[in-house]
Amino acid sequence: NMDSMFSILNNVTNNTNKSTEITPTQAPSEPEKHLYKWFHMAAYSFVCLSGVFGNFMVVIASRKPGMITVSNILIANLAVADLTVCLINIPTVAVYSHLVYWPFGAFLCKLIPFLQGLTLSASAGTLIAIAVERYWQIVQYTKRKPKVREAYLAAAVIWVSSIFIPLPLAVFSKTTKWKQREEEFTICVEDWPNQKIRQAYTTLLFLFMYFFPLLLICGLYVQISRFLKNLPPIRRGAY
Repeated sequence: NMDSMFSILNNVTNNTNKSTEITPTQAPSEPEKHLYKWFHMAAYSFVCLSGVFGNFMVVIASRKPGMITVSNILIANLAVADLTVCLINIPTVAVYSHLVYWPFGAFLCKLIPFLQGLTLSASAGTLIAIAVERYWQIVQYTKRKPKVREAYLAAAVIWVSSIFIPLPLAVFSKTTKWKQREEEFTICVEDWPNQKIRQAYTTLLFLFMYFFPLLLICGLYVQISRFLKNLPPIRRGAY
């Protein structure tokens, strides 16, 4: 559920006709609040900058002559998805958590959750493709090898198919007003028609973006492990 990545206020509901007041049992002092916020921003900045640098270097390295292989193309595709997270999602979430209100407007309230779902789906699809490629290269080594052109096609299919998974997030995300004590804030929430639809979508996200990919990837690597284990020692060294 993408709400968990954006909601930094406790007990906020998606019912726009109601407001909830937060009354912590022990409010931190103002210096503690400021220290926590700046530490939070520093941690986000470190993750963002290191992620941008690392993934950018992976993409650049994969474009060098002699490095354009099926494996490297898929790894670069995964780096592109992570780079998108570092450039767009992390700064947005960091600013939102620092300001405690949504400053980016209604359009980005729909776009950012959509991009989060898109990159997450593309990452899961790419991890599956990498596992399949490893299985094909090792276990099915006697068959025709995947070509570079097919790797580019697989990357394109992954991104296009990933568009459809987060579309409901773009449809149902919206800005709304939320009142805390005497102040009114603009926040970004998911406003679903009813709770059952939201729960069904959350379940599908779990199944198709975590459970089934994990099951398939684990199954492929178990097959690779069994294959390598049964190889004669002289051939095992070639892998």
